[in-house]
Amino acid sequence: RLGDNLLAIYTDASSIKKGTGIGIGVTALDYKQQAKEIYSTKYNISKGQIVYNGELGGITRAFKFAASIATATQEIQLGKSTAQTQQRQLTAKAQ
Repeated sequence: RLGDNLLAIYTDASSIKKGTGIGIGVTALDYKQQAKEIYSTKYNISKGQIVYNGELGGITRAFKFAASIATATQEIQLGKSTAQTQQRQLTAKAQ
């Protein structure tokens, strides 16, 4: 959907090795700009947390970002990042 007025935001959270916390990543791609990455952040929530908390944190951060830049005519999609999704992103960027 390159060229569409679409903002796609992907989130992911996972446990970090050796019990140092939960890593969270959020990435936003603007398909109007050929799937250009316009936002990316990675952060860690402390030990004692569960991955579910990280997933919720990523979704919250994604919604806050979307709310800060959304326009009335823009379509926004939020999805969980997976290897398949990341491959599609790379393919879209290469085209």
